[in-house]
Amino acid sequence: MSPPPSRWVASHQTRPDARLRLFCLPYAGGSSMIYRNWSKTLSADIEVCPVELPGRWMRMREPLHTDTATLVPAIMDGLLPLMDRPFAIFGHSLGALLAFELARECRRRQVRAPSRLYVSGRRAPHLYPVAVHGSFLHLDDNGLVDAMNRRYPGGFAPEVLADAELLSVVLPILRADMVMFEGYKFREEDPLDVPIVALGGANDDATPVADLEDWRRHSSKNLDLRTFDGHHFFLHTCEAALLEWLATDLKST
Repeated sequence: MSPPPSRWVASHQTRPDARLRLFCLPYAGGSSMIYRNWSKTLSADIEVCPVELPGRWMRMREPLHTDTATLVPAIMDGLLPLMDRPFAIFGHSLGALLAFELARECRRRQVRAPSRLYVSGRRAPHLYPVAVHGSFLHLDDNGLVDAMNRRYPGGFAPEVLADAELLSVVLPILRADMVMFEGYKFREEDPLDVPIVALGGANDDATPVADLEDWRRHSSKNLDLRTFDGHHFFLHTCEAALLEWLATDLKST
């Protein structure tokens, strides 16, 4: 019997006979909608669960989080009823950091561990992000949009940039997520007893392949590394290729 629906999961096509759930965490400024096409492409035995964080889309009236230390336990509380069967976790950029900490939270609470952890477009968590790239938090809105477009090409959809009202909704979410990202404090713990798959864009200057390799220290099992054509947001520009590969990879999970 399927567990009751959770406000933490949106755009969710329940599949009572699925053998595995795939929890998908969004990048900074994003929502569950970035994964809206995944259920249509992945096989029927995978139940895609796009995670909706507070303060966006269907949860716009809820306060935004600015600290992984409070957000990750809250995500865990919301998803725990859906962890009654095998699951994997996928996260892109900030979402990869949240996915990593969520896997750690499973271990802290001594509950079922993910079958696989997919970390996409994110340097290994022990590598301090701001020291390499610098902070954007001091910039005004126009400066922030320009800087983000330079560092992360394709991060803003054209329809968002063309709509001042929509942009005014997205930017506070992005700023809160950046506070969370830049304020993240890595804590040393034992490596996870979970296979990690690190994904990256071949032309992503913000996340070099060498930095993806550093995820190896966080798994006592193995690290697989996969790159796709494109920049930081290859999960959009190369979505078809990514999902084709992911569908094959999940068969062995």
